Amino acid sequence: MANSSNTRIQRLYAQNETTWGTIPNTTGVATLAGSNCCRMSALDIQLSQQEIVRSDKTGSLGITMGILGRRQVTFTTKMSLAPNGAAGTKPDLDPLLTALMGKAPTIVASTSVTYGLDDQSPSVTLWDFNTPGTMTQRCTMGAIVKTGKFDIGVDEPTVEFTGQGLAVLDTDIFATADTISKGGLTAFPTEPASPVTNGTPPPGFTGTITLDGNTYSTYRTGTITVDVDRELPMDGFNSFYGIAPAAGLRNVTTDWSMYDDDSATLQSLKQKAFAGTPVTLAFQIGTVAGSTWLFTLKNVLLAKPKFDYSGKRRVVAFSACRAHDTTIGAKAAITIAVQ
Repeated sequence: MANSSNTRIQRLYAQNETTWGTIPNTTGVATLAGSNCCRMSALDIQLSQQEIVRSDKTGSLGITMGILGRRQVTFTTKMSLAPNGAAGTKPDLDPLLTALMGKAPTIVASTSVTYGLDDQSPSVTLWDFNTPGTMTQRCTMGAIVKTGKFDIGVDEPTVEFTGQGLAVLDTDIFATADTISKGGLTAFPTEPASPVTNGTPPPGFTGTITLDGNTYSTYRTGTITVDVDRELPMDGFNSFYGIAPAAGLRNVTTDWSMYDDDSATLQSLKQKAFAGTPVTLAFQIGTVAGSTWLFTLKNVLLAKPKFDYSGKRRVVAFSACRAHDTTIGAKAAITIAVQ
């Protein structure tokens, strides 16, 4: 009887790449370790390859078998916002955060790990291991992150990353895979025997919400979306794969709702929304040192407030509020600090 795989017994490993499309390796052997494991609640890697149908008339209405076109890889992964737990130590999801923000973080020993923006497009290799080991094991190399969406104020704080990969490699096709798909490997690795993950996400409804310098306890829930508009162009000549990453304009936005009141601070926030006065927003999740996340958005133009009367208390919501760099080339629209 053939074995099948339980969808809960799936593990993600993420590795920073030094060279786009090359799986981290030493003389063809993957340098994959248990410490590269990262807990997630969902991982979906998909390969598609269209059939190019001939347009020539045949004298009948049947479709002539076409030829295979380019191969395109997409991925989505969602995970809890688990810090390492030790201040100044990178979280397990560091490769994906680095790929989203555009550069490696700044580390202050025993204090913080801070991710800032850059115009580069770092890539990662994402491994999809399943149990039993005789099932198809997969990876995508040359993976770039296009968006990161963070949930703020919910019970379990989470982030969802989406993007593209250069190619998919798996244990079924390794023997016949081409050079690009092999990513520099001479054999598909076995999963590390002892995967290691670190940290516990803080309760997503604890922390400090600071809007335009004022702290609010009436905040409910919201999201922060970082869309860096990266892609692998699929129109390169003489290639079945995407070509080197290209990035577009960054779009950093936040949406949130809060209970309405007659306080002077909230009145001021509403006035700045109407006047188009930019503000700084800071969303801190967690209260324990080494296990907190701080999202700081600068130069934010607030959307006009919208009011909701559907519940027992009136709610005011701000949607699609966009952050901007403070000066040309500052790359300061958002920072993400693990403290």
